[in-house]
Amino acid sequence: MILASASPRRKEILSRFTKDFQVVPANIKENNTFGNPIQLVCALSFEKAYSLWEKYPNKIIIGSDTVVALHGEVLGKPNSKKDAYEMLKKLSGKTHQVYTGYALLSYEKNIKVVNYSKCDVTFQHLEEELINRYLKYDEYKDKAGAYGIQGLAGIFVEKIHGDFETVVGFPIGAISLDLKKYFDIYLL
Repeated sequence: MILASASPRRKEILSRFTKDFQVVPANIKENNTFGNPIQLVCALSFEKAYSLWEKYPNKIIIGSDTVVALHGEVLGKPNSKKDAYEMLKKLSGKTHQVYTGYALLSYEKNIKVVNYSKCDVTFQHLEEELINRYLKYDEYKDKAGAYGIQGLAGIFVEKIHGDFETVVGFPIGAISLDLKKYFDIYLL
């Protein structure tokens, strides 16, 4: 398998179940104009995997992408600390959705599977001081919605409803089911 991602979190999650994969980051321009959050994560996941599938014809290519959405508005990766602050203020005291899409492609078998997972995350009320303290750690950088639930931002979470790994950015349970169903591959 080829993991078409530079994300250390995706690599770490997949490596818990198999060592039989190679990381080859996809080099695509992430276009955030694909309509709703589901369409966006599915399209970007497919693009990432598709960018590599002819280069590795006898491998299964896995692409993945994650977005945070609040009332349908996609909160991508922040461009600055100020942008991150504004995102976290929007999420404060509210329930938002995290969508992670994934694509499993095989050139040799001519199989293309695109799917997604959704999780609801409720943040407690975030005081300005707490947000500013969090932002000092730069953990928000390169994170959808300006936070990583597996890191320091875990302190913001009041509750989640759904798959924790979806919020981290790689819904291994759903991916495992599709690898079994379409490719007869068991991760466990």
